[in-house]
Amino acid sequence: MTYEDFSNRLKQLDLTREDFSKLVGMNYNSVANWKSKEIPIWVDTWLEKYEEEKTFSNVKGKITINKTTMENTRELLKQKYLMLNLRKPQDCLKLSYQYHQVKVNTYFDYYENTFNLFLVLSYEKSYYFTPLNIDNLIVKNPYLNDIPKEILGQILDNGSLKDFYDNMREHMIHDDVQKSNYEDYEFKNGLKSNKNNDKNPFLSHLRKMPMSENHLNFLNTQFNISKYILQRIRAKGYTIVTTANFSERKSLTLILNESSIKL
Repeated sequence: MTYEDFSNRLKQLDLTREDFSKLVGMNYNSVANWKSKEIPIWVDTWLEKYEEEKTFSNVKGKITINKTTMENTRELLKQKYLMLNLRKPQDCLKLSYQYHQVKVNTYFDYYENTFNLFLVLSYEKSYYFTPLNIDNLIVKNPYLNDIPKEILGQILDNGSLKDFYDNMREHMIHDDVQKSNYEDYEFKNGLKSNKNNDKNPFLSHLRKMPMSENHLNFLNTQFNISKYILQRIRAKGYTIVTTANFSERKSLTLILNESSIKL
């Protein structure tokens, strides 16, 4: 993103540079200095999310669970993760509860300053794993792709997942979370049930090959990587490879630096 692009995006969102500085907690002069420096890659993602939330607030009147409360919960999860000094790639927080006959496990981490949330469901001998976007979870009820019918039948209420997600938000808001890691038995069983390599939980490296539209949308939705950044990576002829092995896990910044890619 160029400084001109940044300025135009602010105008489109009716934001001044001073407004932006206050919202992200930065010194105004630091933002002004971007005119002669490279703009951090997180800025485009932040602007994209700001636009989504602005649009949402204009269109929607009320939602079942208070949006502000969920945002506070996200921040509390982040702070607890940081306070516990969880720095290893396998470190995470875990929340477990029962929904009807289904065991629900959610795993959260803030590795390399990036939010990650994973859902593992188990019913009898069936397991289901999927990444979740914590920002989307604040305002939406995400569709669960490829979920086994026997699990889906237990969590649907009149053909809807609304009650399932409302219940999840209530647990995230009110329940305590425990220190855990991705060697957890239930997490590993969930991963074993995942037959789709495109749903791997961690970013790994770049590969010189075309990035499919489905994979781009998955990375955007599940990893909070803006479409602008993903399209720039694709334009350079690369795709982002994901992995189920936490020891191969890397941040997007490190992945781009290793390949000497500047956006």
